[in-house]
Amino acid sequence: MEYPFLEQTCEIMTYDLDIQSPGFLQQWPPFGQSEMEEIGKFYICLDDDTTALTVAFLLQQRSRRYGIPIVVMLNQYDGLAKSIGWRRDEELDRGEMEDSSLLVFGLLDQTCRMHILGEGIYEDLAIAIHQAFQKSQAQNGRSLEDAEMAPWYPQPGRAGLAEKYKEDNRRQARSIGRRLWSEGYGIEPLDCVENSCFAFNDELLILDSANGWSESELERLARLEHEDWMAERIRQGWKPGPVRNREGMVHDLLYDWHDERLKEEARQKTRQMIQEWPGLLAQVDLQIYRRKSRG
Repeated sequence: MEYPFLEQTCEIMTYDLDIQSPGFLQQWPPFGQSEMEEIGKFYICLDDDTTALTVAFLLQQRSRRYGIPIVVMLNQYDGLAKSIGWRRDEELDRGEMEDSSLLVFGLLDQTCRMHILGEGIYEDLAIAIHQAFQKSQAQNGRSLEDAEMAPWYPQPGRAGLAEKYKEDNRRQARSIGRRLWSEGYGIEPLDCVENSCFAFNDELLILDSANGWSESELERLARLEHEDWMAERIRQGWKPGPVRNREGMVHDLLYDWHDERLKEEARQKTRQMIQEWPGLLAQVDLQIYRRKSRG
């Protein structure tokens, strides 16, 4: 239910068996020969590591002649599980690994790494950003057939969002935390019931000593986000111009925030995007807080 795109990738069949039953050895595997021949891979995911390995060895013995790979998920990757992993790595190095080999997936070792955890949050946040964009654009009458309105993942009869558009959403996802921190905010686990528990104060004026003007925290964040977007486009080779031309890499919004040539509509859209940050972060169970007062 959490990853519906898997239905387009593979057919997952689950079997509820009493592995503690004395007759378990006779019950396994609970499929006929024709069913075995249709199975591409076994996944064993149990709470107890010892039981999971026992089931994995049993299944390997019973299904060896079918050449079906077996993946067993373990919480701790040590002891016998680690020896299996070393043997697997050595077989891979020698190119001798059999199709029916037993593969061990150490859950903590494989998933509890900061770069994986961070990228997972960024990806979820990027998807939330894109979905908010789809919703707002659809309300403005934009066609769902436009390339930028494509779903993040492919759907039946429709291709997924192009990678270049995904990268735009990922850039924004990564910039949110960095920008908030630099401006005196922080991000923490969500503990509010409502997504709107935090809102940027549009009446609080912040003095920009470098430029000598005051602006609200919403306006400041919107301006800085626009500057980040401009810098990324310029780095990619875009240049400003009165008419947008993708082939010529000319963009009609590639002007400074206070430049008269920048459309007010563009500024307002950026402000609206900033106002959506608390709700977007709430979708990945995070919320914004003020680390220090501004003013």
